This record gives sequence, structure tokens and C-alpha cells, in this order.
Amino acid sequence: MPVVCTWWKLKHKEAGDMEFWKQLSANLGWVIGTVLLFIAILGSLRYAASRYKKVPPSRVGIIYGRKQIYEIPQQDGTVKQEKLGFRLLTGGGALVLPFLEDYAELDLSARRDDRR
Repeated sequence: MPVVCTWWKLKHKEAGDMEFWKQLSANLGWVIGTVLLFIAILGSLRYAASRYKKVPPSRVGIIYGRKQIYEIPQQDGTVKQEKLGFRLLTGGGALVLPFLEDYAELDLSARRDDRR
């Protein structure tokens, strides 16, 4: 007799089981959406962290490619604006924009020249 009852429940699902599956399918969309949003945010943060360049103390970082306007003080006290295609970093770090900028380093350590 218990086998028939189990078969009957499997063939004709009870109303409580159907409610459970409806509620699960409704909430499953929110769970999947939240997980996908978390993965997208984590991927964006990882990509931004890979584009962040740190410059050690004995080097100069050169970020080039995108033109920016700089204010350059003159000897007479006025300020002149110039459009330059590079930035110099001496210590610290900066975010290098993909497709627009590139990054290179210049070593500033003292070198000995043994030529005579």
C-alpha cells in the first residue's frame, strides 16, 4: 500500500508541492541575477586593478597617449596652458585608461660609467 501512495503522489503532485516549485522558480531568478551581478562587479574591480600602475621610488612612470591641458608657470609669474600627450608620475600610482593610454617606466638610479 505505501508504494501505491508514493506513486500516486509522484503522478498527481499535491497542491503544497506545486506552491513550493512556483515559489522556488520565482526566487531562483533573483538568486541567479544577484550572483551574476556579483560576478560582474568582481570582474570590473579586477580589471580596474590590473590597469592601476604603481611607480617605485627610483623610477618615473610615463603615461602617454591621451592629450591633457596643463598649466605651466612662466618666469614672469603668468600661467600658460599647454596641451601635452603625456603624464609623469614620481611615486604613487595612477589608473591607465585602456585603448587611450599606455604606460612605460624610466629608471632613475645612479649608474657608474667606467669609460675613460
